[in-house]
Amino acid sequence: MSFNGRQVAYKMWISNLLNGKFFNSAAQYEPNILEVDDLKISRVNLLGTIVDKFSKKDNRYVSVTLDDSSAAIDLKCWGEDTQDLENIEVGDFILVIGKVKRYNDLLYLAPEIVRRVDNPLWLKLRKLELLNLYGDPKKIEIKQFNDALTEVHEENLADAEDNLELRGKILTLVEKMDRGDGVDLANIEKELKVSLESIKEVLLELLMDGEVFEVQPRMYRVMP
Repeated sequence: MSFNGRQVAYKMWISNLLNGKFFNSAAQYEPNILEVDDLKISRVNLLGTIVDKFSKKDNRYVSVTLDDSSAAIDLKCWGEDTQDLENIEVGDFILVIGKVKRYNDLLYLAPEIVRRVDNPLWLKLRKLELLNLYGDPKKIEIKQFNDALTEVHEENLADAEDNLELRGKILTLVEKMDRGDGVDLANIEKELKVSLESIKEVLLELLMDGEVFEVQPRMYRVMP
């Protein structure tokens, strides 16, 4: 399967996304894919209402929850990218274009574009558009969704958030420092000032999830 250029940002019900099948890329330079019916999706265009917001005190990690009446999904940003969500508040109507990601079997979005929508009639228009494209939104398998949430809480939610924050920092750092030949593990440790063991653990997760790959031993690049 070839993915040349920027991928289409599909308009989609959130519930359909949550019911899709996520596949890690099997090849370098190819994005991870969410399979929804006969569509292969890596980017989406969603419109909905912000129903929750969480941020670290230092504003280096921000997460908001987007609801489109079919289901809800989190948008997560780290580092300099948090400015995209800092001024977004609960109750805002927004349009977001972003990449579909997965952590602990839960989908989330890494936003690329976030815009407030001043007129709520756009939400009604989008719903009519989605009904025309896909029909009524598919029901979410509630048990499966709740089981995944329970697993995260049982592992200790605070630790899970810290781990997710470190993932974002590593991805941001590697993407920023990479000059085409990858970023050395020693440089990652030097910049983040986090224990090498923690960095290695998160890098292993990122490798398994297809978020990064090794150009050569100890040299990492972010998957496009």
